[in-house]
Amino acid sequence: MFGVIILLIIYSVLGIFIQTAPPIFDTDLLAKPDFLVMLVIFVSLTIRNVNGLILCFVLGLIFDLSSTVYLGPNAAGAVFSFMFIHYISQKIFAEHFSGLFVLGLIISFLKQSICLIFFYAFDISFGTYRLIGGISEAAFTAIFTPLVVLSLFWLSTGSSGTSASKKKKTLSRIVSKHRTS
Repeated sequence: MFGVIILLIIYSVLGIFIQTAPPIFDTDLLAKPDFLVMLVIFVSLTIRNVNGLILCFVLGLIFDLSSTVYLGPNAAGAVFSFMFIHYISQKIFAEHFSGLFVLGLIISFLKQSICLIFFYAFDISFGTYRLIGGISEAAFTAIFTPLVVLSLFWLSTGSSGTSASKKKKTLSRIVSKHRTS
């Protein structure tokens, strides 16, 4: 568990750095992948109890503090995303590459929708810029989610000294539930 938290801290710092960095190209239509979504997906698939929910909330607060705009939208998006993933991962093969791609796309749209609800509560409108930016952010997030989440799976099971049988059990948990239903 301690190794997983250290990995999440490292990826959070990396994600905050990437998301707050100035754009490489001089266009507003290109977005950056949402690392909060990727971390929430990883936590939701590995820590499936109240500790995972609290950890997702704390990750959301960290990303809210780094945005310096509002305190709460990312935290709420992380909590709702955790609950959605917790529900849906029992019904689909979420730890597969394509499953993570689709999950990244869905969760990115879910988190963006929750953030927009918070922003509209304060009467801030974004118009088509936010719609196009949201679509491109969701696409980039979906592309990078399988790579980041699978590397976190590999690093967390490898760095904690977990045996090969426990790694196999962790990664095949959803497969066995899918086959029995």
